[in-house]
Amino acid sequence: MVKVFSFDRDDTLALSSGPITLEMLKKLKEKGYVIGTGGGVSGEEQARQWRRWGIEPDFALTKSDLGKLRELYPGAEITHVGDDQADEEIAKKFGYNHLTPEEFVSIHVTR
Repeated sequence: MVKVFSFDRDDTLALSSGPITLEMLKKLKEKGYVIGTGGGVSGEEQARQWRRWGIEPDFALTKSDLGKLRELYPGAEITHVGDDQADEEIAKKFGYNHLTPEEFVSIHVTR
């Protein structure tokens, strides 16, 4: 089964005060996971930021557009990683799993 991870930016990724490092994201891609960004600014801006950081996102969507992931990756297990209530509500709205950044690190860094 394909596993998809969508990451909020602020207070989630290390470049914006969060615990998830670029190295962690790169390792996910190396393992074959689909990773991308689902934050509060335009998808184009988010994709540019990731590219400046040396990572090509598989997708870049605003939080409100995260529902498109079901169309892009039918049958996939989708998890949105974000630090606040809005992230949890978005995941619930679209039927995705939700992890806080700290939960993500504790699960995926130890594997």
